[in-house]
Amino acid sequence: MRTPYAFISGHAHGLFTDGRAHLIMSHLRGRKRCVLAEPEWKTIPWLQQEKSPRDYLIDVIAELSGIFEDLDVMKACDDPLGKERLKQQIIDSLLQMQQDLATWQVVHAPDYEIPAKVPEEVSPQQVIGCHLMTFFWATVIVVVSNFQALWEPAQEIDPIFDLDICCGNIIRSFYIMIHPAMGIFRTHLTIYPMTVVIDYIREVGPQRLLEERRILADCLCDPALAHVRQFINSLKDDIPLEFLN
Repeated sequence: MRTPYAFISGHAHGLFTDGRAHLIMSHLRGRKRCVLAEPEWKTIPWLQQEKSPRDYLIDVIAELSGIFEDLDVMKACDDPLGKERLKQQIIDSLLQMQQDLATWQVVHAPDYEIPAKVPEEVSPQQVIGCHLMTFFWATVIVVVSNFQALWEPAQEIDPIFDLDICCGNIIRSFYIMIHPAMGIFRTHLTIYPMTVVIDYIREVGPQRLLEERRILADCLCDPALAHVRQFINSLKDDIPLEFLN
């Protein structure tokens, strides 16, 4: 296997920074720890380059792969002491991730206006902002939801983020995703946040986020998202998307 030093400069660095999100997302789906979450893989490839806001966000998202694996190990653990020790370790990691996400929002979040309808035109800046912020909000939902499931009682912790707002922001951002100008980038940018909001809306039940459910259903019925809908159904064949209607 090549070392992080192989990706410090030139074409190799560009390929690495562009492609590492795909590898990390595949590990998230498989719930297995990704080597790219190791400190050397987050630092050495940038010894000669400046990190972008996206780079910093992917650094945070990479940590989820190990947390998912640890959650599965914890659930299968038969030793009460070992189970509790691992649970506390996961809680600490999720708390740290919430702080890291809050820091990213303050330091690196782009100037992004959430659309109220499908825009007439989409600028490159809007696409970048939509991509970064939907990935950010989706990660917030995943991290905080898992934390709340472990922390007892979760309501004693002052929340940093409002998950309903995060979910609504993602769903309204799909107005940009269905714009014809998105082209081949649409599926790549939509799958992760889309799967997160579908899970979240199912979890909170039919009495919340009523307007957001309607918008999401409308977007999923748009021909522009046909491939996205098919892909999500292939991942979640036990979850028919018709529950949104």
